[in-house]
Amino acid sequence: MVKGLQGSTEELRGDQRVISNVKHWVGDGGTLDGEDRGRNHYDESSLRNIHAMGYFSGLEAGAQVVMSSFNSWINHANYDHSPKYGEAYNHKIHGSRYLIEDVLKTKMGFDGFVVTDWHGHAEVSKCTDGDATYAINAGNDVLMVPVYEHWIAVYEKALADIKSGVIPMSRVNDAVTRILRVKMRAGLWDKPSPSKRSLAGKQSVLGAPEHRAVAREAVRKSLVLLKNEGQILPLKPNQRVILTGSGADDIQKQSGGWNITWQGDENSLDDFPDATTVKMALIKELGCDNVTYSPALDVPLSKQDVAIVVIGEDPYAEMMGDIKPWQTLEFASLKRSYRKDAEKIRLLHQHGVRVITILFSGRPLYLNDEISKSDAFVAAWLPGSEGAGITDVLIADDSGNPRFDFQGTLSYSWPNTKLGAMVSRHPYHIPNYRVPEFEQCPNEEHRPLFEYGYGLNYSDKLQTRDLTNIPLDSSDNFLGSEDVHTEHLYGVRASIGDYQMRVQDGDHSQGINVSRNNALQLSAINTKPYNYQQQQDAVRVNFEGGDAILTMTTGDQEPENFAQFYGSGRIAFDVRIISQVLSRSISSSGAKVIMLVLNLLR
Repeated sequence: MVKGLQGSTEELRGDQRVISNVKHWVGDGGTLDGEDRGRNHYDESSLRNIHAMGYFSGLEAGAQVVMSSFNSWINHANYDHSPKYGEAYNHKIHGSRYLIEDVLKTKMGFDGFVVTDWHGHAEVSKCTDGDATYAINAGNDVLMVPVYEHWIAVYEKALADIKSGVIPMSRVNDAVTRILRVKMRAGLWDKPSPSKRSLAGKQSVLGAPEHRAVAREAVRKSLVLLKNEGQILPLKPNQRVILTGSGADDIQKQSGGWNITWQGDENSLDDFPDATTVKMALIKELGCDNVTYSPALDVPLSKQDVAIVVIGEDPYAEMMGDIKPWQTLEFASLKRSYRKDAEKIRLLHQHGVRVITILFSGRPLYLNDEISKSDAFVAAWLPGSEGAGITDVLIADDSGNPRFDFQGTLSYSWPNTKLGAMVSRHPYHIPNYRVPEFEQCPNEEHRPLFEYGYGLNYSDKLQTRDLTNIPLDSSDNFLGSEDVHTEHLYGVRASIGDYQMRVQDGDHSQGINVSRNNALQLSAINTKPYNYQQQQDAVRVNFEGGDAILTMTTGDQEPENFAQFYGSGRIAFDVRIISQVLSRSISSSGAKVIMLVLNLLR
């Protein structure tokens, strides 16, 4: 990856290469229960020999930039480098002089520069939105401070601390030297401006056929076949199928987060020119007459032979994808829409229809029942724009032979229990490795359903295990131990798609979804994304006069049962009135209406 971006030393100085940034340093893949920005408790040997392994090869390949991580590392080696400065250090990596300065720069000899993550300095207990001094002294050379008033405050505070000696001039010189060194290596003083470089304005390069061919190949090679009962796959090229499932024609589920938009939840096919969903790819391969697309399964099931059910997670990025403490790894329990997909698999199975399930996901999930009731089960990950890469493998040639075989294998241990969130394979490169007390032993209660490296192909004619009667986990426990269940309706701790903020006025009586990415302007009301405590966790609303309503509804427009909150529950808002509205009247007879409505149906 690094060499592909930067090329050789000489190529990096050319105008068709870019500087690479390896991230996030270090340990964010080892937090308790996989919580984003969580706590890593591994000892230093494990941090180095498991979680830092990619950095040795990445830096050896010449990566010029390293980004600090949001997580904390709870270890005595992660010392407080300025104990008299501010409150107690919370061990966040952005403030770790040990890991940034002592280990990365000194012991490992990294001579590029270190950059913070998005507003990452502010998560260090000794920093604030407008004070990054502790993070600077930890060894961060470049600060990513996205909000205007914050970076102005950071700049002024840092300047004052440099003048007073709180930030040593040696620290400033080190940062400047590293930044200039990387710029010189990249030839930034010699390259033409971006608008005059050799590929400038050549839009045809984006999505070029040869690039799509590589992406399609990557999809084919990444698919993992978990089950193929009775050799139902590959399908004959004239096979009639019924297609259903929420992911069958959904580019958002195929692509996931960090695509066009941060969370990936406001994208459409228009954002991915010439992209193919599974539905589009199947129709192209099998023909319209052989594909019955039925999202609601409202066709006579007794007449169907084979069904393809495409299920998967809604897109998410970072903390918005965290599984909540009162949830489990069980796919069907995470969202109502996921449960409906699972019910479709069960319904088809009950009617004797052979089921091929395709799963889009970005993490380990518990799907024992769905796998049991499927004749074939394919982990397709996030294939992006090239859904045709899936049908390349699933559909045979005219002779009935596979056009492409499955090559993918699991990159993690597939959970066999709802609470198996901390199961990892034994790192055999570490002699005498012992499973830490905060992990789950892979040989005991939470033994994986499929081990790391598992994956079938078309040469596996006989399955060596029974995957039609997989024992189900009947546990009703949750991942966390919190007594308080906080249902976030909006912001970084809310699950994407569960609730939707909408606005309406006299010209838009049906309402319009409020975007978390872009401003929305109506005649009587406008909204704009706002960074309150974290990125895109609030909305700024301006009522312009006239009838206007702001509502919060369930994403699927179905009633939500809030009985568990009765008595001791409450609904809370953080509302800041920037300027007082002129009219406070609420009327249905033509007077101005300015309302905030929480539409949570019981």
